[in-house]
Amino acid sequence: LPEKFDESINRRWDGRFAVKINGKTSQDGGSGAFTLDHEPLNDTLEIRGPLGTSIAKVNVGPSEAILEQNGVKTEAIDADTLVEKALGLPLPARGLSAWLAGYIRAGSPGTVERDKNGQVRKILQDGWVLNYTWSKKGKIEKLSMTRQSDMADVDIRLIFDNVDE
Repeated sequence: LPEKFDESINRRWDGRFAVKINGKTSQDGGSGAFTLDHEPLNDTLEIRGPLGTSIAKVNVGPSEAILEQNGVKTEAIDADTLVEKALGLPLPARGLSAWLAGYIRAGSPGTVERDKNGQVRKILQDGWVLNYTWSKKGKIEKLSMTRQSDMADVDIRLIFDNVDE
């Protein structure tokens, strides 16, 4: 396995998500489906509601993030801030394609734990703990993403339909 994520390879992930947020004063969450398309230097994340209706589309480039929601575009420098502001959910959008491929994202320190076969089991980065489940063919099946902070505990579960390698 290469040491770092290869930005030059086009990839696509489809699946479902569930988010639970346990805050000091409230509990929140949601579920739905997503598609993440990765192209060199650009990620497009589409988030759909439980019935398949598009809720938001996030385009993340090298120097900006653009969120489209109900025909309105919002721009920001940082994708994570943009998504949290727009959707009210602290979803990690920046570097998500690297994480889904089993790599730490560039530009931030992180640690990787591997199983006896060398497959990534866990990544710790940006305050997130990522736990991976892979198929026998080495395709991602499930990803559990958790983060604890003074504000809230966030638990995100991703289940993948299929992966383009």
